[in-house]
Amino acid sequence: MHGFGSLFILIISSSIILQQFVDARRISNDAVRDELHRQFRRSLEGADKRRMRRDIECPSPYHVLTDDNRCVWSCSEGTTPDDNSNECICQSGLVETSTDQFGRRICKVACPGPYHVLTDDNRCVWSCSEGTTPDDNSNECICQSGLVETSTDQFGRRVCTTCPGPYHVLTDDNRCVWSCSEGTTPDDNSNECICQSGLVETSKDTFGRRICKGMSQNSRTHFSISAL
Repeated sequence: MHGFGSLFILIISSSIILQQFVDARRISNDAVRDELHRQFRRSLEGADKRRMRRDIECPSPYHVLTDDNRCVWSCSEGTTPDDNSNECICQSGLVETSTDQFGRRICKVACPGPYHVLTDDNRCVWSCSEGTTPDDNSNECICQSGLVETSTDQFGRRVCTTCPGPYHVLTDDNRCVWSCSEGTTPDDNSNECICQSGLVETSKDTFGRRICKGMSQNSRTHFSISAL
């Protein structure tokens, strides 16, 4: 009976010791987990700070960060670094014409006329005339859909309108050209074909264009008598 009591006490003591060991291990694991969590949070905060510092110290789009963590200038066509503005500005003699896919200004030689003009703030912008629209491929203002070139304005820019008949016709390559009948010549003032010098209008052709001929002797005599 005494031996059984001693065994019971030993079992209880062992259980208590085992529970204390488990509790201690759990506390240790919790401490390790908490410490790891704190370290991870500090690393994230450090990364955020580095990213913020990098964005401040290496501002885009005129700077880029190299693989070895250096912030260097990144300029586009026709530009040069400017420490005052911290941007890439136009090189001497060039003007800003557009921006590239990164938002950096592009500068080119003098503003090409007559389809561009230079603004007061040194920007080169499109300048189109009647019936035209900018075309980046030709760098000119071309005729809008359905219109044809009929003249140029005082600045040398093409003017596009509908091709006015009957004294103009549309060619296969979409040009509006003069179309005069017998004895006539183009007249820019009236935009019609008028009689050549010494000829008089005698009739119209099938297209409605005037026809001019020289007066015969009988016609002149008749004209003189009629005039009297």
